Amino acid sequence: MRLKNPKRKGIEFERRVRRYLQEYLGAFVVRQPCSAFPDIIAIFPDAIYFVECKVNGYIKASELKRLSDLAKEYWALPFIAYLNKDNNIVLQEVDYEEKDPTEREETRTAKA
Repeated sequence: MRLKNPKRKGIEFERRVRRYLQEYLGAFVVRQPCSAFPDIIAIFPDAIYFVECKVNGYIKASELKRLSDLAKEYWALPFIAYLNKDNNIVLQEVDYEEKDPTEREETRTAKA
């Protein structure tokens, strides 16, 4: 069995999410090259999705805020794409609100 490095695994997951958005949801999709942010921009007739792909579903609070702020700036909807335990793609809309700085939370998860 060949082990994959994390970067390769991430790229393959981004491509899988791109195919899912195109083939199953009918979006026009652009996958950002070279670790650009967000990973994917999906354009639907009535909405634009900014999608950050995280194989394990974990994302830093600073990345969540950046995704949310960028989406607000361009009237897009921010999403996290991750794999559930059955290896299926999950798209979860981000609802980020700035927390009290005295609360310590380094990482957030897109899993409910």
